Amino acid sequence: MSAPESWLEETRSAWLYRQLATIEPEQRVAALFRSLGDEAEKQAQTWAAIAARENAALPAFQPGTRERLTIGLARRLGPRRVKTM
Repeated sequence: MSAPESWLEETRSAWLYRQLATIEPEQRVAALFRSLGDEAEKQAQTWAAIAARENAALPAFQPGTRERLTIGLARRLGPRRVKTM
C-alpha cells in the first residue's frame, strides 16, 4: 500500500472513531473511541510526512460510502450493533 493510500485509510479510521465517540452513550467507551481516533490521526500524520518526502500528493478526504453507512447504522441501531463493521 502506498503512503497516500495508507494516509487515507488512517484518516478514514480517525473520522469513524470520532463519529462513534459522539454517539456512544457510555462515556468510558466514548473516551476510548476518541483515543483511537487520536491514534489513527497520529498514524495519518506519519503517512502524510512519508508521502511528502516521496513527493506524493494526498487525496482530498471525504468519508466513503462504507464509513457513512456504518455511522448511519450506528445512529439508528447503536454503536455496539455495528462494532464488527
